[in-house]
Amino acid sequence: MQIIVHFGIHKTASTYFQKEIFRKCPNLVYIPRSDCKKFNNYIISSPDFNADYALELFDDVITSLRINLSEDTRILISNEDYYGNPFDNKNDTLTIIKRFKMLFNDELSVIAFFRNQEMLIRSLFLQFVKTGGFATFNEFISPNKNESILNWNYLFFDRFALYLKENLSADNHIFFTYEDFERDKSHLLLKMCSFIYRENIQTLPFALSEHVHNISLNPRFINASIFLNQFVKNYRYPEHPLPFFLYRIYMRFFLYFSKKRKSLDYDMPIPATLLSEISRSNQLLDAEFKELEIFHYGYP
Repeated sequence: MQIIVHFGIHKTASTYFQKEIFRKCPNLVYIPRSDCKKFNNYIISSPDFNADYALELFDDVITSLRINLSEDTRILISNEDYYGNPFDNKNDTLTIIKRFKMLFNDELSVIAFFRNQEMLIRSLFLQFVKTGGFATFNEFISPNKNESILNWNYLFFDRFALYLKENLSADNHIFFTYEDFERDKSHLLLKMCSFIYRENIQTLPFALSEHVHNISLNPRFINASIFLNQFVKNYRYPEHPLPFFLYRIYMRFFLYFSKKRKSLDYDMPIPATLLSEISRSNQLLDAEFKELEIFHYGYP
């Protein structure tokens, strides 16, 4: 049996893979997040982790979905939160991957994506505001690491990548960049399918979809969203006084026109101290994984 875990990270087309790719792969048992919520919550967030109990939860998922296991079974689960939470540091990336390694050992395979951190930070900020946040960009990414809403450690990819290189065989982990996905989607998906099926796939076993999921908020609507989010119930602040349906109305309006109108530039200066730490992390990543060509894509 092979357990393939897609770790995201956030803002690297994970929703597209979940809805348009994994569920269409033949001879692959894809388990959506909605079918393994209890297992996901436990492996991501439990402060007192028990491997036996985690395996029981996973077995419950297999039983409830009536999956017949054999040596040839390939199971894939996907969740951006497996890589941790970009908005707090409670769920450490290495803790989560070590838990997966403890559970599945040699049966574990990992797919992970990285993204130019400067673009990632901006995209995460837009997502933060879209889901109800009302901090300004400077508050979102404070030069003081301990005061920042954004979890700085989320942006250092080298620890995660090096752990996988040292603890999983070369055949059991693969890394991609979001920039590669944007440049040549078909080529990247052929490589991903070859990894999943352990053979050289020359033709995609499904029709390629161009459907766009999880539309980003156009920066022209940031200031209005931040103002309204302070007063209206939303996903991040359900305790606010004004009713939730108002949030849904204005956010649907903003997202509709986010698709229709060209984005405005929005000043998002990233603190030099953070960029320096990201640069050190990327140098370590590039030293071990030259094939990712991260500096070709302008990574800090």
